[in-house]
Amino acid sequence: MTRLYLLASVALLASSAFAITPKATKDVPKDKDAYIAKTLTAAPGAVSKNATIVRVNETFDVTETLQKGTNNFTCGIEPDSGNPFCADEYSMRWYKAAYSSGEPPPGFGLAYMQGGDTGISNHDPAATDHSHWVEAPQHIMLLGPGVKELAASYPRKLDPDPMQPFVMFPGHKLEHLMIPVDREPSRTQ
Repeated sequence: MTRLYLLASVALLASSAFAITPKATKDVPKDKDAYIAKTLTAAPGAVSKNATIVRVNETFDVTETLQKGTNNFTCGIEPDSGNPFCADEYSMRWYKAAYSSGEPPPGFGLAYMQGGDTGISNHDPAATDHSHWVEAPQHIMLLGPGVKELAASYPRKLDPDPMQPFVMFPGHKLEHLMIPVDREPSRTQ
């Protein structure tokens, strides 16, 4: 029952998330207004406009709060990749673990990346080479150990088709489910 509820919830989120977004860039704007504008592209407007907007450092510590939100989401830009994200409370703890080489907390979280991403090696989040490189279009991520049961039925390839749901970092402690929400991939490429 939990799995069915989770899938139905993801389907609703994905159906509300379609937007045409330009290709992701590694730019992390210094100007406050430009930073906020890029950050707001991470999630549907109803989510991002009510989210807390922050700047984070290379270990995902919040260094500055630019906007105090009224919902459970925090949005910002990944410092190393320039990817805008919008993450629930659990996902922020997961990101912190990922960026500080810690253990992911128990539980389950959801993060939006409607701006897509600039790519990462799928075999190891710390890899600096481009082996098994995946650039995902607009997507949502289901994060945390609580996702493992659901993720077991999705492709676990090191070189997945990013236009289909797949497991990112298969077999790694940070594995998570990537769900593309881009109807028109030619517009984000």
